[in-house]
Amino acid sequence: MKSTNDKKIGFSKYVYIVALIIFATIICIIYFSNNEIELKVNSYSDKSNISSILKEYNLYLKSMYTSTQGKFTLENFSANKNEVLYENNNDNINLNVSNIYAISPSLQKGKYKDVVTIENGKLVFDESALDKKEYNEIQDLLDDYYSQNIIIEYNNDDIELDKNGFLTSTVLLQLDKHKIAIPKGFAVCKIDSNTGKVTQKLNQDEYISYLEENIENGIVIMDENYNEFVFIVVDDVEEMLNGTEGQLYNFSNGTITKIKSNARKQTNTVEEDDMYIGSFSISYESLTDIENELKSYFNQTIASIRKCGGFYIGRYETSVDKDVCYTRMDMNSIGGYSWYDMYSKQRSLSNNYVTTSMIFGCEFDMALRFINTDYIFNSKDRGQYNGNLIKTGSNVLYMEKNIFDLAGNVSEWTIESNSDKYRVLRGGDYFDGRGDSIPVSYRKDSFTPSTSKPNFGSRMQLIVNLVPSN
Repeated sequence: MKSTNDKKIGFSKYVYIVALIIFATIICIIYFSNNEIELKVNSYSDKSNISSILKEYNLYLKSMYTSTQGKFTLENFSANKNEVLYENNNDNINLNVSNIYAISPSLQKGKYKDVVTIENGKLVFDESALDKKEYNEIQDLLDDYYSQNIIIEYNNDDIELDKNGFLTSTVLLQLDKHKIAIPKGFAVCKIDSNTGKVTQKLNQDEYISYLEENIENGIVIMDENYNEFVFIVVDDVEEMLNGTEGQLYNFSNGTITKIKSNARKQTNTVEEDDMYIGSFSISYESLTDIENELKSYFNQTIASIRKCGGFYIGRYETSVDKDVCYTRMDMNSIGGYSWYDMYSKQRSLSNNYVTTSMIFGCEFDMALRFINTDYIFNSKDRGQYNGNLIKTGSNVLYMEKNIFDLAGNVSEWTIESNSDKYRVLRGGDYFDGRGDSIPVSYRKDSFTPSTSKPNFGSRMQLIVNLVPSN
């Protein structure tokens, strides 16, 4: 028979063994939990690394499109850890980098250092160097990136529309005489010539023939919120340029001549800007920041026009509702705004595929040259010059090349400046009384940008993004 002490010793051993088991279990839980956490962190870190690579690559592409004004094309571009190549040497493009790490520093730091190259302008990951699941996840990210954000060029009618008739991707079409880019999320529309109203969106099989027949008459596109824009053909972008500045034109006595004055520019600041920085949608630390942004907008615009064969102008004068801008028919909140108001607000329709902003003066001139009728010299009876403000698109007699109210109704702020003090308005308005002495081409160039009047408004421009905007 066991003594009481023996029983106590046996019980103590039992407790000791159970304690060891519990302790070992806790250690295992902690170990595997930490490993699981570490795996999750690593997974997140890998995705973050890819995100950084894409961001850096995107910034590089944007800088190349801007600096070479559209000459740079993805298809001719390749890179690896040893060199960067551009196949078309005739363009004499300076790529400003020596290897792939100069494009994306994150490649040097991350786990994908030796498994990434660039071929035909696209990132390529070495499938043999990666886990199959990881490789597939990366491909999904890349496919999404390219399918949503890079222009797809078509030379045929292989165009896809969603169930509501809007394009599922941005397309660039080379027609017989001209090019045109149509952004994702928009539809080309037919117009009733008697009313100017949209009658229907094009069917998929109508695109090429309709564009060929009507591109010189003003192609109208519309988004899902009924904003409408008209395509302005620009076959030779050099006609818009005077060095690194915009080329402006004078329209007088039936002739069009270049303006040679250096006082009128597209990208410089004016005296009041330092007082109204808070009115811009982005915070600036100095006037240099504002000037840099204007130059960036201008370079981006020129690059897009060069690639896409033109730009879009708002079909109507810009209306405003709670800081969101529209270019729609039958709107009346179009007057009473300063330049600062409209400069900030007209960005509101920008997204990954398009950029909207206030129109540049040189774009306004190209729109007039596109219209190219006596209307640009004498707008009498072809705009609202007498009486009161009317709603946008009210009178089909005030429509030229499918653009409404370019003459009269409200004078339209542009980014163009006059010397270092004034911003320029175009088109005349309902206060002016006569469309022959103040036609659509007339410049009002002695108003400071803080001036707001009931007859002062603006009009948007829309460009198709060449690379992702974010």
